[in-house]
Amino acid sequence: MSPEAQRIAIAEACGWRCTNEGWVNADNTEDCLPDFLNDLNAIHEAEAHNIKQLQNSYGLAICEACDAEKPCSGWDYLHATAAQRAEAFLKTIGKWEEPK
Repeated sequence: MSPEAQRIAIAEACGWRCTNEGWVNADNTEDCLPDFLNDLNAIHEAEAHNIKQLQNSYGLAICEACDAEKPCSGWDYLHATAAQRAEAFLKTIGKWEEPK
């Protein structure tokens, strides 16, 4: 899944939509898509926006994205990069597509 496809899928899960004028966030404000793959603040906002959907399997998806030993430690969760969190987020909501 390309980085741009990941950004779009996360944005759409958070209520963003694409219009003729560009991207509009959930507050109907035109804006640029957040850089979910490189900005921890942006991916944390996405996590918070979808917390109920994520709570059951997100931790396991983070372990997988980090290639962590099973069971995962708190260290793995705390030090997951924005890109690893984005992958886990997309896997948890069923939007991840394996790279071809």
